[in-house]
Formats: sequence, C-alpha cells, structure tokens
Amino acid sequence: LPWYEHKMVPSSPASFDATSWLLFLAVLVNQSGRVMVPSLKTSVLADPDFGEPFAAVVGGLLSGVSIVCLGGKLLGAAFTDRLGGWLVLVTVFVMWLAATAGAIAAPTVDVFGYMWLLNSFAYTVTWGAAVQVVGAVYGEKERPAQLSKVASASRFGATLGNLFFGQLLSAGFAWRRVMMPMVPLQAALLLLCTYKYFTDSGLRASAAAAAASSARCIRNSATSNPMPPAPTMATRSPTAARRCSTSTYDATFGWSHPGSESERGTTPVARTTRS
Repeated sequence: LPWYEHKMVPSSPASFDATSWLLFLAVLVNQSGRVMVPSLKTSVLADPDFGEPFAAVVGGLLSGVSIVCLGGKLLGAAFTDRLGGWLVLVTVFVMWLAATAGAIAAPTVDVFGYMWLLNSFAYTVTWGAAVQVVGAVYGEKERPAQLSKVASASRFGATLGNLFFGQLLSAGFAWRRVMMPMVPLQAALLLLCTYKYFTDSGLRASAAAAAASSARCIRNSATSNPMPPAPTMATRSPTAARRCSTSTYDATFGWSHPGSESERGTTPVARTTRS
C-alpha cells in the first residue's frame, strides 16, 4: 500500500493501539467526572456558606441538567460528523476543564450551578465523538470490539468516579479539594486529544494530496497513450465485418476478433457415436 494509506491498516493484536486506549481513557475519565457533582451534592448542602442557597436551587439545577443533556445529544449528532471526533473531544475537554476549575473556585451558588450545567453538556457529547473516531479509524471487523471497549469505559468510569469521590469525602477532604485531582487528568487528556487531532489532520491532508496527484498521473497517461480506435466496418472484409460487434481490445495484444473454428484455420473434429 502507498505510505498515505498505512494508517487505515488495522493494527495487529500484539501491537499497542494508542488510539484505542486514548479513547478508553477519555471516556473513562469523562464518565468519572459525570458523577462528580452529584457525588458532592450532600457535602455542598452541608457547607455553611453554600448549603442554604444551594438547597433553594438544586431542584431547578437537576431539571436544567436533564435539558442540557438532551440539547448536547442533539447538537452532538448534528455537528460531530462534520467537525470530526477528535476536534469534538478537544472541545469537550476544554469545556470540562473550565467547568471543573470554575466549580472549584466558584464564589457563589449561581456560578457553581452554571459550571455544573457546562460539565453536564461536555460529558453528554463525549460518547458520540468517541463513536465517530471508531467509525473513521477502524475497519468493519475491528469496530465491534472497539465500541465494546468504549462502552465498558463508560460503565467503569461512573463506578470508579463514585468510589473515588466517596473515598475522598470519607477521608475528610472538603468538596472543593475533592474535585482538584480531576484538573490534571483533564489537562493531560486535552493535550493528547489535541495531538491526535493535528496528526490525523496532517495525514488526511497528505492522503488527499497523494490521491489527487495519482489521479492527475492517470489522466495524463490516458491522454498521452490513448487506446487505438477499432477498425471500421468499411475497412473490414465481409467475414471480419460479421465479427465487428464482438471485437475486444487488449492493452498488450491489441484488437481480438473471435470467430468460428474454420475462420481461425482449424478444422472441427468429427464426432462419432456408438451404435
């Protein structure tokens, strides 16, 4: 295969598939962050500064989270295929990093609520972006295994998130400090997804340029070496004229004219039957 098509060759089972594991980690950490704020809700309600105002708006925030998740699914379905999965994942981690940092430093309940909504929107779009990358990178035989891997990351991420945040709260950490470990994880995944986006964009551009160059070479070759025209009916003998409609052209041997055995100079072998 040409060098620009090598990226489409499925990886062997023994090799390390960086794309597959990056998608797994992105969905795993993303789904862990999905349960971050719900896991901290009790601690936020117990906060002397945030407890009372948060209790007054938490019901409306839960409704808003549901609406934002629905809108995220619709927008993700509309734009993910156009933008590409890696670019959407980069955007997701930018929003998610901003939401986590904003929730940690939130001075008021209103700001905390807006960051919660932004967090919900970000994790809703992640699944569609990961599926788009799987469909674009892997062949038909590899896709089911990769989709199962991403789906398992989604389930494990939510479970691990509840365990992780619950253990930190049980250890006596304040709810703001419990969210801090997510910031470096999100930043690292943002950098990795950005790297994959730019490297894949470069490969696609090189592949498109190589394909265009190959098409130009084919057109130039066809122009400089045209196929010779078939002999016309006027230049053929009566016998050849009868075979004109069945003539075929071969690039090596020229025009071929199938005919009967007697016309090719051979004599049919007489068949005998037993009485």
